[in-house]
Amino acid sequence: MIKNIIYNCLAFFLPKRILNLLGSLKSLEFLRDWLFDRKTVLKPISFITWNNLNFYFRAPLQILRKARISGIESSLTKSMIRLINKDSNVIDIGSNYGFITLACSNFIRNGRGKVFSFECDINCYKNLESSILKNGVNNIELFNEFVGNKNTNAIKTVDSLIYGYCKKIDMIKIDTDGTDLECLEGCEKIIKESDPIIVIEINNNFNQIVGYLLKSSYKFFYDQHLREIDITSKNTIPNLFCSKYNLKL
Repeated sequence: MIKNIIYNCLAFFLPKRILNLLGSLKSLEFLRDWLFDRKTVLKPISFITWNNLNFYFRAPLQILRKARISGIESSLTKSMIRLINKDSNVIDIGSNYGFITLACSNFIRNGRGKVFSFECDINCYKNLESSILKNGVNNIELFNEFVGNKNTNAIKTVDSLIYGYCKKIDMIKIDTDGTDLECLEGCEKIIKESDPIIVIEINNNFNQIVGYLLKSSYKFFYDQHLREIDITSKNTIPNLFCSKYNLKL
């Protein structure tokens, strides 16, 4: 309560230039950590409402405030939704708290499409499970699985879990903080059969991901305008849109 009062007073009374300075001074880092609870993950005591959807969300206070205002990865989510239709089937690998899963589910809820959502973290999985119930959707298949490029006792490929479940997969989104290429390789059969649009996070693996998808004749696009990318140049983009066809919004 006290932190909220202090934060709101600072945000209201101080000029933006001063706020930016306070936000960059190393000597005030301890104060920012305390004020924003940046190192404390909050319990999901309430729902975040974004685009008429409700989400359980656990995060430091600073991220929680941002999520309540603009959602999480809202530009990415909007671009993805504009590339699917009401009957699309979508795979979400690394669904986290489910912003993209539920946004896609809501978009296709009056059609025949389905969302296959994979989240290995048990806390995120349970929160997403609660969010699905809260929103009353029934077109999501939720998996609490570690997915990769091989089948072991601890890891499964997406192919082994859902291949053949539906005729066509239209989009695959992958965001797993470092194992994105392995998850992509675990979708080999689905990619070969469905030619889906692939939206994948880029860490330090741009060349590996591009090299893998070039074998299947994919083209590469980036940002909310879906501009085609020059794969021969040095790229530091956070997310890559991949398709065998030209993408237009």
